[in-house]
Amino acid sequence: MSKCCKSYRKRLEPHVLESLDLYIWQDNNSEIYDKLRSSNKLKEALEFLKTDLGSKLKFVKNFTLNCDIDCSFAEIFIELLPNIKTLSLSGAGVNICCLGEGLTAILKGMKRLEYVNFYQIDDAISRYTTDTKLFPKSIKSFKAWFRDSPAYSEDELGFYNTIDASYINLNSLTIISDIMLKNLTCGMPNLQKVEIDYIGDMDASNIVSFLKANSHIRKLTTIRFGDYNEEIFNAILSSKCLEYWCIDDTGFNEIEVYNLRSNYSIKYLEIDCSVPELLTLKIINACKNLKILDCMKYGTVKKLDLSKIELKINILKLSSFLLTIDDINGIDTSNKFNQIHIYLINPNEEFINEYNIGNPKNYKVIPYTPISCIRKLINKND
Repeated sequence: MSKCCKSYRKRLEPHVLESLDLYIWQDNNSEIYDKLRSSNKLKEALEFLKTDLGSKLKFVKNFTLNCDIDCSFAEIFIELLPNIKTLSLSGAGVNICCLGEGLTAILKGMKRLEYVNFYQIDDAISRYTTDTKLFPKSIKSFKAWFRDSPAYSEDELGFYNTIDASYINLNSLTIISDIMLKNLTCGMPNLQKVEIDYIGDMDASNIVSFLKANSHIRKLTTIRFGDYNEEIFNAILSSKCLEYWCIDDTGFNEIEVYNLRSNYSIKYLEIDCSVPELLTLKIINACKNLKILDCMKYGTVKKLDLSKIELKINILKLSSFLLTIDDINGIDTSNKFNQIHIYLINPNEEFINEYNIGNPKNYKVIPYTPISCIRKLINKND
């Protein structure tokens, strides 16, 4: 190998080895993996990793694990990869997975861990334990997702409920329980990005208290909020720092919202199709400095009376899925947007040629560029 090739490989290796995924190794070595798993020797998979990479393990910063880990696996994992920055753990498909002491061992051993991503991982500890700090204080981000609400006995505490205001380095967080809300109502000065996933019982007053105590948050996503009330809406809209708000997968119950506060900080609003039309319009009109309205998840905008939008918005984002000529004509007639960005679900040339957006009166169509996968319409009056 030439000196040039060796030099290039040396520079490339740290980037290639930065992220490793046990699922990929499992897929590529399915027979070996199944034998190790059935004989409770999955830790030996790490020996293969050590043999293959040796000293190059120092380049690994991000690791994705599945739920087949125990204490012996955790001990070797920590020894081989003590400098992991990002740890991702995933359950078995749609099923919630509990890792037991293996999870505790890994979390307590990763002293430099900064980013934690959990999917369907639901472990519990005793409510009466004296050592409730499972996560290292170094973490900057905790992201979690559950399909359904976890269930615990009276003497159990979900592992995520151990996160409290002492984790001062957190700048991004998923909140999935009422206990977490109460733990953080004294304020988290470095917190910038928050997801509140309403998968269990959350007290509206605790949501409001959390939002008021952390009014410096810049990005907020509210998920599965079927029981919004006017007080929660106004707590969000009263923020002077919030720039991005995503209302996702709500399953809204019928609620009455009469008076929404005006907000002058929100620039980007992403809204789901489950939000009722009247409420959607009220939220849009409450955001007085809105620059981008993201209806990518709306499927279609035909249920919205766009003429009732009170402000001129710079960009409307849409998906080409279910978007019709009638929708385009309605947007054109409203003339409420400076630009329309239509994200194509099928960016191949044949689809682009067949995709017809008609001849809008107030907008000119910008030639499509394959790199962006976006069809743009620009207001002729701007």
